[in-house]
Amino acid sequence: MQLDIGWVNYAAKDPIYFIKKYPNRTLATHIKVRTIEGSNMSTIIGENNID
Repeated sequence: MQLDIGWVNYAAKDPIYFIKKYPNRTLATHIKVRTIEGSNMSTIIGENNID
């Protein structure tokens, strides 16, 4: 599975929960900024207030 962190965050869920719930299934992650507040945020990791 490739876990899409942006959509998990958009759904207000914790991506770590799904990684632990389905051990050895996450082969890759797709990291992008996607929030309910909007998508006008920087796509550079670390430039936003997202954990």
